[in-house]
Amino acid sequence: MNASFIRLARRAVTLLAFVAALAGCAGVHEYTTGVPARDSERFYASLTAAAEERGNRPYTPANGGMTVDCGDNGSLMYSVEKGAIVVRTYPSQSGTDAEIQARAKALREEHLAMMEAARAQADANRAFSY
Repeated sequence: MNASFIRLARRAVTLLAFVAALAGCAGVHEYTTGVPARDSERFYASLTAAAEERGNRPYTPANGGMTVDCGDNGSLMYSVEKGAIVVRTYPSQSGTDAEIQARAKALREEHLAMMEAARAQADANRAFSY
């Protein structure tokens, strides 16, 4: 794939997630990571490695933060809010409410697994605090 297509696809996913958040879609939740904003650059580097190791597709949208495409389950969006990094789950919206909630739960579990891996890497590299 060429770079222009990848940038366009990333922007489209970011826009869709933003519109979904505005529409109040089912399964959208926000969680704190416990990582201070001052460590965001190092945190995103560690999280990128953790996401890729788990087969996810991380990228940085033009508006900042970080988005992780988790395939059929949906995506995770990381951003700085009130001095700390938070994550929002955006499950794929197809299917029944129960299926959407199951994907939201799977996204939360994926986030926790990536955080554990990112923290292990941070401890080894003294990359960020939590």
